[in-house]
Amino acid sequence: MDKAAREILMAARIKAMVTRPYFSKALCAATLVEKPGIGTMACDAYWRIYYDPQIVKTWGVQNSTVGLLHELGHLLGRHSARAKALGVTAADHRVANIAQDEAINCCLLHPTDRGLQLLPTDALPKHYGHDDGLSWEEYYALHKKDQAAGKPQSGQGKPGNCGSGATGVPQSWEDAAPQEDAEGGGQGGMNAVEINAVISATAEAIRQEAAKGRGTVPAGWVTWAGTVDAKPQVRWQSVLQRQVRSAVRFVSGQSDYSYSRPSRRAAACPDVILPSMRRPVVQVGAIVDASGSMSEAETKAALVEVQAICKSLGNPIRVLSVDARVHSDQLVSNVRQVKVVGGGGTSMNAGIRHVVKSRRKVPCDVLVVLTDGGTDFPSRNDVPRELHLIYVLIGGGAERAKSQVPGWAQAVVVKAAA
Repeated sequence: MDKAAREILMAARIKAMVTRPYFSKALCAATLVEKPGIGTMACDAYWRIYYDPQIVKTWGVQNSTVGLLHELGHLLGRHSARAKALGVTAADHRVANIAQDEAINCCLLHPTDRGLQLLPTDALPKHYGHDDGLSWEEYYALHKKDQAAGKPQSGQGKPGNCGSGATGVPQSWEDAAPQEDAEGGGQGGMNAVEINAVISATAEAIRQEAAKGRGTVPAGWVTWAGTVDAKPQVRWQSVLQRQVRSAVRFVSGQSDYSYSRPSRRAAACPDVILPSMRRPVVQVGAIVDASGSMSEAETKAALVEVQAICKSLGNPIRVLSVDARVHSDQLVSNVRQVKVVGGGGTSMNAGIRHVVKSRRKVPCDVLVVLTDGGTDFPSRNDVPRELHLIYVLIGGGAERAKSQVPGWAQAVVVKAAA
């Protein structure tokens, strides 16, 4: 072990705890693993942070502190699982890593972080002509679009290689998965239960820090912490199954027969055309009321339900932020990616019209509208019959608004978080 590098890293971890006290448990829980020759700092899905001792000694305490906070962004953000859900492979994991680095680095440091700064090679949105504040999935889509158009990557950011803890693609220098028994090799790292416990504790620490009103916690982390342990009030698996049954004639998770592709058993009956099993994908959209009438508690309750929908489906969903007009239209797999932008008047019909108009390009079978109910409602002629509408009514006026929901749509009432 390189003692000089280890001492620098220990000092960097202490400095990170001082600048981000709410990350202290997470920083202590991560296992530091020396890996000479990898040329960077990286992580895996088991919360092991790998470091090249020569790089650490070159960086010093300040830059190593930034490096630790950066890798923590990958781990707390569950980037590995999100990358797998998005279908990131070994062929494009570098592009995904750049996109993740853009999302982390543009809000990594705070004005109160004295002496800390990014390296010139650290990827930022401006290096690629992108706006700040997008989710890494959005940056990834922009890079893939540029690739498809043959546009060269002109950014100055160095292509990232933060390991499988970021992209879900294991690197050759990563240790094997931790063993459950004590005699399994001692690779270190944490299991899923331990990781969830650390993430929950970190979220609670952020909530407590944000409650002090000092304004030193980035807004994105406050939103993330508010949804980590909050429980949804709607049983979305059941609700979506009922809607999908009549909308597209199958229940999510079940299969049906289709002649759209040959059966694998066709060779056994050459004179008979056999159907194959079909497992269609449910396309779900959500509209989040971003008008001025939505309180912070009501918005939080809406985001909790959005997260539950994502978890229930296991697929990314389309989320719109709407007040009297559509402010954002995103494909998200995690609520932290949702941008709630608005603050003006209220017309959820604006979002519904937007979805209906774009259904040919972006299919939608079920549309969930999350609102306090102080909005206009569509007529039957405004919404195609194959698009099923669910209103999630939140807050004190929810019961009153329920009577205004059209009879052909479904209404669900939830309470706003305290």
